[in-house]
Amino acid sequence: MIFSIKRASGVIVVSEYVKHTIKHLIGGDKIFVIHNGVDTGFFNPSKRNLEYLEKKYKIDLSKPLITFIGELIRRKRPEIIVELARRNKDKTFIIIGRLNRQLNFKRLIKDTNNIIWISIMKRKDVACLLASSDIFVLPSLYEGFGMVVVEAMASGCPVIVTDHGAMSELVIDGVDGFKIKRVPNEIEAFSELINDLLKNEELKKKIITNALKKAQENFNWERLTLQWKKVLNTINSTK
Repeated sequence: MIFSIKRASGVIVVSEYVKHTIKHLIGGDKIFVIHNGVDTGFFNPSKRNLEYLEKKYKIDLSKPLITFIGELIRRKRPEIIVELARRNKDKTFIIIGRLNRQLNFKRLIKDTNNIIWISIMKRKDVACLLASSDIFVLPSLYEGFGMVVVEAMASGCPVIVTDHGAMSELVIDGVDGFKIKRVPNEIEAFSELINDLLKNEELKKKIITNALKKAQENFNWERLTLQWKKVLNTINSTK
């Protein structure tokens, strides 16, 4: 891969974070950033259906729903979600992700009664879950892009992410989502922000409105297709 990158006339990556990671191999002037797109016809607030989730997955609708979606690996830090669940027993935490040898996840969630773990969920149910959740949390150490963050934004679900990697590019803190610094007390920061957001309906509505606008305008495939054409023309003209 490194050999191919060095010989390339141009490289297209999905985030400024990835560009920064590889620019020493080819030079920044040959790297072009085009974000991934989201299907807003598939991921949107109209997919909200709490009754369906309650019936199929036995979710307690009397509590706020906090959702995490991602492979259960160290980089994604699902253990933070588990600790948040232990500190917030008045909320239901839904974790969607496959087991991985890196973490003994079943042991982590032992003795918790407000976590619903689902290894694999159909895409249509993921769209329903995101549109029905009160908050989406992704505490990853880093992401090359973070597709699920954009899907949550398009679904009308407020997002809280770690302020690192490509996630820093996707979210404007306090405008269309929230970012938490990687500090010693970050679990407490996540917990406080979750509770503050649930209490502030006006702020929540503002975040949702701005996030929906960003998803529809910045991550729609028509716009991204034009970017691809422009970049490919630029690369071809330099050969």
